Amino acid sequence: MDVLAVRRRYGHDLAIGGGIDKRAVAVGGESMRREVDRVMPLVENGGYLPELDHTAPPDISWQKYGEYMHYLLYRLGRG
Repeated sequence: MDVLAVRRRYGHDLAIGGGIDKRAVAVGGESMRREVDRVMPLVENGGYLPELDHTAPPDISWQKYGEYMHYLLYRLGRG
């Protein structure tokens, strides 16, 4: 689901969670960073919880998940 399109349609009448593509997190590196960066406008605007679009599948290694969490916390100003 395109969380940016949902926000445009419903504004702040709807709180949103998810929307981070798990496939980008599985790849890691620049692909993961672009995906996190893509949703940061929603984070900064409020009413959005940045998290994976589904549960973390087994193809996301512990290392890649850690990289994702570290970058997300960095972008949130908490890392």
